[in-house]
Amino acid sequence: MTWSVIRSRILFLHESPGPAASAGYGSGVISPDNDDQTAARFWRLSRETGLDRNSYINWNAVPWYISATGITANATHADGRTALPYLHQFVMLLTELRVVVVMGAFAEYCWLRYLRQADSPVLPLISAPHPSASARRSRPDFESEIAIAMAKAQKAAS
Repeated sequence: MTWSVIRSRILFLHESPGPAASAGYGSGVISPDNDDQTAARFWRLSRETGLDRNSYINWNAVPWYISATGITANATHADGRTALPYLHQFVMLLTELRVVVVMGAFAEYCWLRYLRQADSPVLPLISAPHPSASARRSRPDFESEIAIAMAKAQKAAS
């Protein structure tokens, strides 16, 4: 893990890797550099908000790819519970972490469940819609909500 990753002050927590982040169909890691619309939207909004790329890290509540077909599948609450120890291990590496932004309802569910553990950190929490196009159906202003969350996270991290 690189020094800038460990020193990230903002954690953007997403649901689970999509096809472009799966080892069989994409880069193998979550990244705003993946070749998909969700990553492109996140990258564009973070640039427009003025986030320093070295100030944040993206991670998934469930860090493994759910679907074996290359088609997006949603993580289940059981997946989220199984992933909690891995989330804790990851968060403990982020020694400079100052704020968490949950991207969507599933990430929020997982983070709130994680906070019930005695050894979880006490950090400010910001909730934002997931950056996928499917969020647009229920929240037409989801991009502005994400941008607001990013701006607040930047402020909380400084």
